[in-house]
Amino acid sequence: MTDIDSRTCRWMACLVLAVGLTATATAPGLAGELEPPVPPGTPTMKPLNELEPRRPIMAAMLPLTITEAGSSWYFAEDITTDGAGITVQTERVTIDLMGFSLVGGSGVGINAGTSSGLTVRNGTLQGWAATCLLSGNSARVEDLRVLSCGGSGISTGYDSLVLDTVSSWNSVHGIIVKAGSVVRGCRADYNDENGVWAEEQASFVGALVTGCMVGWNTKNGIRVDGHSTVIDNQVHHNGNPDKAGIWIVGNRNRIEGNTVLNNNTGIDLDGSNNMIARNLVGASLVSNFDIDYMALLNMITISQIWSTTPHDPWANIEIP
Repeated sequence: MTDIDSRTCRWMACLVLAVGLTATATAPGLAGELEPPVPPGTPTMKPLNELEPRRPIMAAMLPLTITEAGSSWYFAEDITTDGAGITVQTERVTIDLMGFSLVGGSGVGINAGTSSGLTVRNGTLQGWAATCLLSGNSARVEDLRVLSCGGSGISTGYDSLVLDTVSSWNSVHGIIVKAGSVVRGCRADYNDENGVWAEEQASFVGALVTGCMVGWNTKNGIRVDGHSTVIDNQVHHNGNPDKAGIWIVGNRNRIEGNTVLNNNTGIDLDGSNNMIARNLVGASLVSNFDIDYMALLNMITISQIWSTTPHDPWANIEIP
């Protein structure tokens, strides 16, 4: 009986100890606060300028002049105006249209002049009396629809990017870029002059035009002035009788892998030291190829698709 009482006492002591430890652990205040209390008056949410550091642009703000370098802006609504648009007088400004439209208006829609580093994206510029978008060097233009401008649709400086953008129905050119620039995945059609113009070369560097749809332009589909690469584009229905789908004005250009169909002239070559390879050219109203007899040292071979002669894999294929 004594042994049973001793074991019972030890068991009861252990039970009491366990209950005590549990109560201590769960008692309010005994384990301390998991998070320190917030002092009275301390904000518990981020301020608006941290959630959205960009600045809104609304119709009532136009004409707007941006002078703060590195600032970022976004459209808060569609804007239609009879007056002036947005002038950028500093470097590295970003304007996000947020899917809205900027419809004008006198002068240039977004005018960065010679200021560099402008980024404009995601929306529509339409109906401006002059060029819709004018920028200096190192611009980035992406996901825009640029329509019915009184001048050119887009004109940028050196080392710029024009990406995934439509530029149509403009009174001058669709897209103009200078040396070191890239035009990729764009559509340029129904413009009164050139669809895409790689306008200038600098230090033996031109532009890259690739993956674009270029059609129904009154003059040339794509014009290159020198040291540029035009590759893997669809070029169709361009040119009045003396213009072409692709017009190679200058020297040392590479024209490769393009489909050039239903233009007045397919490829018009006036420069020297150019490489023209693997293009499919045909159904031209005047001629598929127009090669100036003064154009020297060009690398160009033409095979007719209906010929029984084996084709050079690097030859340009001419179809009826």
